[in-house]
Amino acid sequence: MKASVSLVTPLLLIEGKRSDWPVLPKQRDKEFNDFYTTPSEALLYTFYATTKKDVDEALISHIEEIRKVRNQIVHGISRTRLNPKFLVDKILDTYLFFKGKDAWWEAVSGFHFNHPLTGYYDLSIETAQFAERLDYALNMVGKSKMAKHFAINLRGRSYFCPKCLQDYVRGVGEDYKYAWAFLTPNSASSTSVTCLNCGNENKVIRQPCPYDGCKGNVLYRIEDLSKFNDASVALTDEAPEAMEDEHGFCLTCQENIWWKVQEI
Repeated sequence: MKASVSLVTPLLLIEGKRSDWPVLPKQRDKEFNDFYTTPSEALLYTFYATTKKDVDEALISHIEEIRKVRNQIVHGISRTRLNPKFLVDKILDTYLFFKGKDAWWEAVSGFHFNHPLTGYYDLSIETAQFAERLDYALNMVGKSKMAKHFAINLRGRSYFCPKCLQDYVRGVGEDYKYAWAFLTPNSASSTSVTCLNCGNENKVIRQPCPYDGCKGNVLYRIEDLSKFNDASVALTDEAPEAMEDEHGFCLTCQENIWWKVQEI
């Protein structure tokens, strides 16, 4: 809100007489920190007096709730026990109110990946592992609440991202556990998935997974077999003798899959 008010003039954030403002030719300059700033209960009025946004009752209630909790923490001994769920919930809502969908994740990822030490170990592994923050937020607020904060439809089934999965398994040698890729669009005929974590879009094949117990039908083919006639390419879960013939994996169960080229 202060940033929005400052677009008009930062002087509106000062509490006190207008005659104290150092704006006339013969007045001496003053440090902004020497002034008393507008208290939080008055800031909301200044914000709506200067912004072009329509008055939003939900935003007013949101700010008032945070203001009261903040005052309990700073000025007294609160009997209200804060928990991570409440904090994550309010952080997500704040970004949504002021910046819109995807703003929270863009801020979190931007802060991390713009750090000078990012990539010092391995950028691809760090990027894949970064999805644990999405898992944490999801566990805190639930899928329905989480879905409101993103343009991608999170209510659909999630899949493993081919890039994050491959980068992590190759670099760490362990199973990858963060499934943040979604069909785009979310339909039975979609042939691409978009990863919320890394932002990559990958083409997929809609065929049933050949492994017993897996009901997935979103497969990723590593190698390009487009030179073969579709009728000559059969799906199998049997590894060929030469490992270089490995062609892909299921984005539901992570199991390796090979497409055997048969003579027809």
